[in-house]
Amino acid sequence: MDYKKQPYSHGFTIVELLIVIVVIGILAAISIVAYNGIQSRARAAAVSSALEQTGRKLALYAVDNNSFPIDLATVGITSSGGTSYQYSVNNSVTPQTYCVTATNGTTSYKASSAATAPTSGGCAGHGQGGIVAVTNNAKNPYIKSGVTVGWSGYNPLGGQAFSTSPSSNGIRGAWRMTSGPAGIGSGSTTGYEYQGTGIIVTAGSTIYPSIYAQASQSGIYTVNCQFFNGTVLTGNCPPNNTNLSANTWVRLSDGAVTVPAATDRMNIRAQYVSGSSLVAGDWIDVTMVSTAQGGYADGDSLDWIWNGAPNNSTSTGPSI
Repeated sequence: MDYKKQPYSHGFTIVELLIVIVVIGILAAISIVAYNGIQSRARAAAVSSALEQTGRKLALYAVDNNSFPIDLATVGITSSGGTSYQYSVNNSVTPQTYCVTATNGTTSYKASSAATAPTSGGCAGHGQGGIVAVTNNAKNPYIKSGVTVGWSGYNPLGGQAFSTSPSSNGIRGAWRMTSGPAGIGSGSTTGYEYQGTGIIVTAGSTIYPSIYAQASQSGIYTVNCQFFNGTVLTGNCPPNNTNLSANTWVRLSDGAVTVPAATDRMNIRAQYVSGSSLVAGDWIDVTMVSTAQGGYADGDSLDWIWNGAPNNSTSTGPSI
């Protein structure tokens, strides 16, 4: 009897399956990149178009009213379709100015009275790229041109002297407390004190107190702050001890702190807790006070603005 030989068949080998999986993964990655690119271009087109429309409406309003509107809602511009707006205007200068930031997702573009064509980024003082704007409530957060308003210090041993130093190596102008014959005792504080109005804050709000410090000797330091209602103490920030090496700048920070009820102002200082003895001639430097979340910034920082007179007002910009 003759038997017909059946053709031999087999499935994919492990190697072949792995090759198929790798190819599928590569194609998926290419598709995701392409989709993200298309989505990014679509967002850019959307915010650019929105800014062009906004610019036309602002220009027409200015022709009819000899000024720009106080807000965008006045000319019918409101956040919609995933696009949000931030608007700054100054009608008290000549020429009058405005700047608008439009954001969709993480894409931000800006346009202004001086440069009406939309460009990538945000106006100074605005959030951008999906990062919200934050405010540093310290009005004189570092020593600029010798202006020391609000800065002071306390040493229980007495005899201290104060001086200033200019900005250097990325550190803003600093306030220095130098010890007298008795040295500097533990519990000493120096920084942006409660004097006059102090740092204005809102009860129930969340702040992020911080101050930069360095000292001639190593030691343990903490950011120290007090809350007031007028002249009445309403609370303190929790301690957050940090080791300082000699002659090294360190940012002392306290994380998120809720401002107590019935509070309208505060101070922020660096406190010497313990460590190497600070004898006659030793010193503590402090600068760059902030209440804002993120890295330190003020009205002199990129994309930030002073909300009034430079180094005599709060400042606002994107969290960094």
